[in-house]
Amino acid sequence: MFLPLAIFFDASCFAPVHQFVRFLYANVVCSFLQFSLQRKAGNRIKIFPRRSSTEKASARTFSLFFSDLDIGVCVEQEQDIASIRNHFYQLKRCLLFLGELEVFTFQELEELKLLENDIGELYQFLRDMRKIGWIKGQLKTQKRNPYHRYKDHRALKNIKRKWSLRSFHQPVLQATKLLKKYLGNTVGQLPRSCDFSCSVFCPYLFLRVSLSPRKPQLQDWLLLLSCTPTWERGDAQLDEFICTIRKNYDGIRVIFEKLNRLEFLVATAFVRGAKEQEQWHPSWLNQLSVGISAGRPK
Repeated sequence: MFLPLAIFFDASCFAPVHQFVRFLYANVVCSFLQFSLQRKAGNRIKIFPRRSSTEKASARTFSLFFSDLDIGVCVEQEQDIASIRNHFYQLKRCLLFLGELEVFTFQELEELKLLENDIGELYQFLRDMRKIGWIKGQLKTQKRNPYHRYKDHRALKNIKRKWSLRSFHQPVLQATKLLKKYLGNTVGQLPRSCDFSCSVFCPYLFLRVSLSPRKPQLQDWLLLLSCTPTWERGDAQLDEFICTIRKNYDGIRVIFEKLNRLEFLVATAFVRGAKEQEQWHPSWLNQLSVGISAGRPK
């Protein structure tokens, strides 16, 4: 009974209701969390909403029944993190709409804001591109319940609307278009062919990329792989080829460094706020940290 009701209220005519709830989440609920979590912390903290509660497109995408309230927390001292995290997940037992918790230091938050002001549009598109790949993988499983399947299809629809995508075969073209805003004529100077074939899974984009000398849009794929984390792709020939591109084109290396650093900040905050540490957490942070040092010119 819940799903039909949720779908009914997902109609556009109920958008003002959802926006009012979003306002309550971002103001009243965050103020309550600020008061509650501050009492558990020994030092100053700052609470702020993240993701769909703050996106410009949230007027269309936010829904009382299908959207969570993701929370960011800024701390002065890392020793406060454990108590804040434990109290947050205690509150989440009652406030079921609470989503992910990300924990930053104040210095990290300032750096995050600078990077988001610089390459925020590109980062958000690549994040949505990764979300497309993840959702497609989830929809292939039989264990996905009807509620989450509807939520997945809804998310895909919102991404298409947000970026004006005609189909989900377009993301690489859109990504290249965004990259050209930062790189200009550099894109046209990239290699148009390669003398090897490979197939690698790119976790940052959550898709498998197959390259060959005759692959359509090869230049676009090389640009995308050169600009996005991580430093290594898992194929020796491809890694050497991309490494050469990053070293020869300063603009590409700079974009890679910024994306890698931005992802490292967000991933670190996510791991700090996770209820349980998973096996992939340290390996992913390690791959990103390698990219931070390796991406700098020698």
